[in-house]
Amino acid sequence: MPASRDTTPFFSLFFSVLMALFLTTLPIAKEWQWAQPQWLLLIVLYWGFMLPHRFGILSAWIIGLLLDCVGSGLIGLHGLVMAIIAQLVYLLHIRMRTFPAWQKGAVIFVLVGLYQTILRLINSVLGYPTPEGLFYYLSSVSSVLVWPLLVWMLSPSIKKNRYS
Repeated sequence: MPASRDTTPFFSLFFSVLMALFLTTLPIAKEWQWAQPQWLLLIVLYWGFMLPHRFGILSAWIIGLLLDCVGSGLIGLHGLVMAIIAQLVYLLHIRMRTFPAWQKGAVIFVLVGLYQTILRLINSVLGYPTPEGLFYYLSSVSSVLVWPLLVWMLSPSIKKNRYS
């Protein structure tokens, strides 16, 4: 009789994506839109670092397409950029486990900033309006600030399944 696989990480992943999608689409005041964390990208980063054998480029691409469907703009843009970031996460996931917390925060900041830079670059090349100034990257700072909370909330769901 084959051993049954524990589906806890799948349900945790599905629930976390739904919650991140809810937080992303939650209306906030116009003054605070620049500071809204990149919730779905943080979920892609978390699951890519913690379960790279179950969550990869295709999963990140699907989540990006989901973001494209609920938002406005070019369909496939977020999917492409999240797939690129997921590949970088796959390349970094072993090293990230040995980093202290401040280095993990720096890597998260760089990856979120890279995500935003690629989006901004593609939008400007295609002729879409792009925001001016560094306020655009305030979202990277807020994403780093909520990263420890996200890790704390999602870690119990994979502690026993990390190497399964």
